[in-house]
Amino acid sequence: MKKSLLMLPALMMCAQANSQQLAFPGAEGFGAYATGGRGGTVVHVTNLNASGPGSLADAVSQPNRTVVFDVGGVIDITGQNLTIASNLTIAGQTAPGEGITIYGGRVIMSNSSNVIMRYIRMRGSISMPEDKCTLTMDYCDNVILDHCSISWGRWDNVHIKDANNITYQNCIISEGIEPQRFGAITDGTRNWTISHCLWTNNKSRNPKMKCYLQYYNNVVYNYGIGIVGGHSAADNYQDVMNNYFITGPSSGSSNKYFDQWTETDHLYSTGNYTDDNRDGKLNGRLITDYNGATPMQQPNLKCQAPMNLEPAEDAFYAVMEHAGASRVRDSHDLRIIEQLASLGTKGAFIANEQDVGGIGTLAGADAPADSDGDGMPDEWEKANGTDPDKADANGDADGNGYTNIEDYVNSLAHKSDYIMYPQAVTATLKDPTTVVLTWKNAEEGVDKIVVEMSENGVDYTTAAEVEGNATTATIQGLKEGQVYYFRLKAVKGDEQSLYSAAVSVNDEHMRPAGGVPAGTEAFVPQEGRLYRIINYGTVPYNSGTTYAGAPKYLTFNADGTLGSTTDFEWNNPALLWEITPASEGEGQVYIRNYATREYLNPSTETVGDGARVTAVAQAAPFEIVFSTNETVAQSGLQGQVAMFRINSPQNKGQQLRPVTFEDNWIWGNGTIARADMAFTFSSLDASLLGLYTSALDDAIAAAELAAAEATVGNVTLGYPEEAYSDFTSAIAEAKVTAGKAAAGNATQAEVDAAAEAMAAARKAFDGARIMTLAGYDSKKVHNIYSYGTISNSSTVDATAQVERRYLATVKKEDGITDSLVFIVGLSEEQIAAGQADPVSAMPEAQWNIEPGDGGCAYISNTKTGTYLRIAGTLSAEPVTVYPYYAKDDNGKHAFYIETSPDNNRCLNVGTPDADGKGGSIAFAWPADRTRLRWVVDELDIASAIKGTGNNGGRGKPTATEYYNMQGMRLDNVPHNGIYIVKTTFADGTVTTRKATR
Repeated sequence: MKKSLLMLPALMMCAQANSQQLAFPGAEGFGAYATGGRGGTVVHVTNLNASGPGSLADAVSQPNRTVVFDVGGVIDITGQNLTIASNLTIAGQTAPGEGITIYGGRVIMSNSSNVIMRYIRMRGSISMPEDKCTLTMDYCDNVILDHCSISWGRWDNVHIKDANNITYQNCIISEGIEPQRFGAITDGTRNWTISHCLWTNNKSRNPKMKCYLQYYNNVVYNYGIGIVGGHSAADNYQDVMNNYFITGPSSGSSNKYFDQWTETDHLYSTGNYTDDNRDGKLNGRLITDYNGATPMQQPNLKCQAPMNLEPAEDAFYAVMEHAGASRVRDSHDLRIIEQLASLGTKGAFIANEQDVGGIGTLAGADAPADSDGDGMPDEWEKANGTDPDKADANGDADGNGYTNIEDYVNSLAHKSDYIMYPQAVTATLKDPTTVVLTWKNAEEGVDKIVVEMSENGVDYTTAAEVEGNATTATIQGLKEGQVYYFRLKAVKGDEQSLYSAAVSVNDEHMRPAGGVPAGTEAFVPQEGRLYRIINYGTVPYNSGTTYAGAPKYLTFNADGTLGSTTDFEWNNPALLWEITPASEGEGQVYIRNYATREYLNPSTETVGDGARVTAVAQAAPFEIVFSTNETVAQSGLQGQVAMFRINSPQNKGQQLRPVTFEDNWIWGNGTIARADMAFTFSSLDASLLGLYTSALDDAIAAAELAAAEATVGNVTLGYPEEAYSDFTSAIAEAKVTAGKAAAGNATQAEVDAAAEAMAAARKAFDGARIMTLAGYDSKKVHNIYSYGTISNSSTVDATAQVERRYLATVKKEDGITDSLVFIVGLSEEQIAAGQADPVSAMPEAQWNIEPGDGGCAYISNTKTGTYLRIAGTLSAEPVTVYPYYAKDDNGKHAFYIETSPDNNRCLNVGTPDADGKGGSIAFAWPADRTRLRWVVDELDIASAIKGTGNNGGRGKPTATEYYNMQGMRLDNVPHNGIYIVKTTFADGTVTTRKATR
């Protein structure tokens, strides 16, 4: 009877589902009728890049799409925004492995409509601006988010203003971070349904209800303040039904489940419970107060969509089971659900993502075979009556109103049979030869946990097998001081999980980031240790900088300037510094780079356009002065880090500071405690550092790959045989040195010299690559065409749907001069379908090519015999042009046809004629535009030329004469008809050929 009474408001608010198609089966609330990308194009996400072809950003940048995933993992958009267009279905449930997480930046859906987003994790970062949110949905309409996880927003996790007809269902909104740590804020939104969502570890705003809101069957856990009223001058209406508010360790002594309500907040509250005894049991009490809001006796909002309203206790267990991207929960959602299950004893507000271990990793997997690329795997199509060899995503094979692709993605909206590996693995040395491993099990019903061990991080052997419910293992018999790696997997029947992330012992010196523990107020260098000098500032030379930046390691650049890099190698001597006591005064130190053996300059020198800190040969004293203890987001350490200034006593006590992190450091002020001028240190025992061979090894590996991929011979993008031989010889020499280093028979100087020689050889090899038109057959006729359309087009990439623009010649109005034009032919798509292109066969669109000097070529028209030049007319005398490789268009080499190696004025598709069948040729300068690139395509037609260029040792043409068919010499090229062209070469050779105009 209790459930029937609680269902009554739902029957009053929501009529039976009408004939309108739901976004997907189970969609509820005001966003339930979003159409998403229904009927549009299916687009595959094929990589985890932040942008570019195949990326999620590219897939969601255009409307009318259903987005499916061929990859799983973390998409790191740090420093960027991911903007979502309208009329999209984003089917995160199709991602293989552990699904998709968008991390590090903002997801912006503002002004979008008809969006369906399911099974996507959106996690912001402390690296975002402090006034920004992870998800922004201002001015949206008809949007539904289902099984999404949203966290780590700086101002709030969610910002949603003046939106309409929105649903959040089965989502987790958690762990807002500094400075506010809030859940969500809305202003002016109408018709927002929030159902079966978990709001947890947010200080407040779960959400702030400055809106018209339908809020039912949610769980709010470990809050400072639970749900917040609009408390504004405008009236707001909130229907709050059958929710559970459960306090946690961060909730304090008062239970503010409802707070900051005023009489302009019109609250309908029924069936809501709170549990604030934190006894590990769900045993709450009914909420009966309104905390300053104006009570309503009936719900205000009317919705035509279905509404699954259930008692608060049932909703709690439904949220535990299903909320978030729960097809496969990641480590963060697993941790949050574990906290919720503790019912008051676990949970915390966090300052930034490093407090909970950072983003971590997600395992991907192979996408199922999809022969026709329509987003539906072959096996699913065979089982469901669709054609695996036909792109039929937008059909409706079962007649249920959903397209075939919708049926497929909807079939995945449940927990997968993926076996999750053990989580939160730790390794702690009990003594020098014994390690204790601990972990948390994320999978129920596991038969055993397998522990594997490695000394190199690559080759693993089984170290132990323990019961499936075990959470610890002890491994004995380790070699003292040896680095060991450990990984775990879960075994369940005949199936097994992927491996956990590896953990290690005895490798503290090999780990990136780090710093001096908080509370250390005097930096005292230790004998025999080397130091990394680390800066965590977000931006240089800016008062708005924070400690949320990536670790940047001080180093000397090749030009001797002080710089920093984010590239970490634990044994790279360029990132290591000897810091030793100075003789000049108590507490002062010398700072010398371990790779260059040069010291930090206490002053500056003029380099390029300004004064900069550089390397010097003479030691000078510095003071390392405690500044502050700071929370450093990317330190990899628990707790705060001690930060220090580096001051120069010889330079008025000024402190080291960056203008740019990469290569411009100066001395200035002296007492500022700011992130871009503060440093911390990590260290390692100098005896652990052997020969540093990474630069040489990487150079050899890159060179061998370049050699393996090189085309050798006189062709475009090929390499001359001599250059290839020299390059492979240099590789062999470098490998000899690498072998000596591996055997301990080389010095660091020899290794460094070999790396420099390898770099020089690679540079020479790259410079020898043939970038001009080469490898053509002078005995064949060629077409020359572009995929450009007009002289000012900004199109970058050619497509198979655009017709060829053939380079051709026609008579000018004077009937004498050969004018350069283009003629429109067929597209690659039409030609591939078997159509014959009549323009290709026209003599005026055919060209003879012979080599000139230095990559130049003589290109003459087959019909007229006159020569191509970068002008509006052809030349009667032999001249060369310079075809230089630009990029591939539709799988063929395309060239800028330039005046000469010293003059890159080039051909450009000009203005089309009124009939669109051709047009003039224009001229421009090289840029990434299809209109400037020309494909040179060989035809299976023999050229009539017997030799025109610098071929066979004849040298350049020295004279050209024209004769009629009766053998009489002509003063000029004939206006029309058939004639003879006589060419004399530098060596005295004479050739003749017949031409037609």
